[in-house]
Amino acid sequence: MYTYIVRYQTDGQDHTETLEADTAAEAVQLVEERHLDDTERFELIEVHLVEDEDDLIRDRQQPA
Repeated sequence: MYTYIVRYQTDGQDHTETLEADTAAEAVQLVEERHLDDTERFELIEVHLVEDEDDLIRDRQQPA
């Protein structure tokens, strides 16, 4: 398992989620399944593989 940061939009609002998955595609699928219902539009912005703690720190400092 790897740690991924997934940035996405639903209904025009930006969101960021950090989660564990085997692949980037699986990370996006998990986020989409968790937060998407039939009335929302899901738009992927970015998927980032976390390689070290500095990546997590940088992500937390960015506005969502």
